[in-house]
Amino acid sequence: MMGDSPESVYRVADFYRYAAAASATLFAILMVVAVSFALANPDGSFGRPVLAAVVSGAVLGAFFVGSLVSWRWACVSTLIAGADHVSYTGIFVHKKLEYDQVIRLKWRAYGSGEIIIDDRCVRLSLDLNTYAARDRPAIVEQLRTGIPEEVQQGWDQFQGVYEALVEDQDTKSETLERAMSIGTTFLVAILMGYISGILGC
Repeated sequence: MMGDSPESVYRVADFYRYAAAASATLFAILMVVAVSFALANPDGSFGRPVLAAVVSGAVLGAFFVGSLVSWRWACVSTLIAGADHVSYTGIFVHKKLEYDQVIRLKWRAYGSGEIIIDDRCVRLSLDLNTYAARDRPAIVEQLRTGIPEEVQQGWDQFQGVYEALVEDQDTKSETLERAMSIGTTFLVAILMGYISGILGC
């Protein structure tokens, strides 16, 4: 969460950005290696090396593009919870719901929890697992207190999940996220060095 303004801003946990960057780098390496090997055809195993290079490049390129899209999603996705509204901005979408216009808020108790919010025109689904452990309880609290209680469903079942979120926000979940973020950062660095060596940079 950032700042002390009436609007609280939440972003996707750093791990997803690092993991997507690592995946994009890995698929870039595999694409370069596969295309280069097919074109070089050192053992003559490719009857049509150009076609093999195109197919390999297209398949691995699709995974590379998918990883870039995931990285972009992790960078731009923003959840804003205000005093009277909640909004979400993604790569291709922007949704805003006024609390007094919500007709249903459904608390789903699995994993780190999911929240589904509906007004008469818009549905917003939030998977709490995508947000940093320190932010999850605050998101729940703002929506729980901001949206009229009479339109909320499943809170009794969700309370156990919420209590676990509060316990984990400064302990094992946050520690795990930091460790994974550091690990994926080192992986990106290693892979970047490897691909630079292949390309002769």
